Amino acid sequence: MDTVVDYFTEKETYSEINRIATRIFSVYPFNNGSLALKQMIKNYASTNNVQVKILYIPLKDNQLWGLFYQLDGIYFIVINSEISLNKQVVALAHEFYHLYSAVEENMVPLDILADNVKTLNIEDKKANAFAACFLMPEHILKSMLKKPNTLEEKIVLIKIVMDVFMVPFKTAVIRLMEIEYLSKDEGLEIELTNAGGSDTVMSALISKSADIGLMGPESCVYVRNNGMKNAPKIFAQLTACDG
Repeated sequence: MDTVVDYFTEKETYSEINRIATRIFSVYPFNNGSLALKQMIKNYASTNNVQVKILYIPLKDNQLWGLFYQLDGIYFIVINSEISLNKQVVALAHEFYHLYSAVEENMVPLDILADNVKTLNIEDKKANAFAACFLMPEHILKSMLKKPNTLEEKIVLIKIVMDVFMVPFKTAVIRLMEIEYLSKDEGLEIELTNAGGSDTVMSALISKSADIGLMGPESCVYVRNNGMKNAPKIFAQLTACDG
């Protein structure tokens, strides 16, 4: 899916986007979450003497993440409140890049961010790259995480990034590839299947048709209490955050 500036093939463009994100983050640092990001965007607008309104509207189309446009001299960022919180955070950071481009680079103040678009124009690809660099600064990632070695460590690392920075799976994976904590060459192939219940998940693990299961702990406790040798191990706990 051609939706982001490719760190591996478009390094010059990516480096420029990363410099912009790093510079803005150094001037307008913020804690994780949509509320902190929303306030930071308002601070940016105030500093640059522009008006911006950020609206959260429930849109029935879950493929539509956000909008950015200008009307009567006011910039509007619209976020679909029906999508998960982590997607809202990414959408807000994406549209913030378009605000930056409109204010500082005189770009056309118009954007529609939709999940079902397979190939984006260059400005939207830049906005996606900016969102990742801005929400997950490289120096912060490297200061708090160590490179994974095993498949389990890679999956746990991805989940930690998703939880701490409130970003979706794909955004976390791409960002970890960009900072070379995951390798594009070796890949990380994950086939996700909805088993429809913890009993089915456990059956898949026992039969070795699945390597990792996402479920409650009760099935693991049950098979272990019934004397199963080499029972599946619980190695990660998912948090209560949305997404």
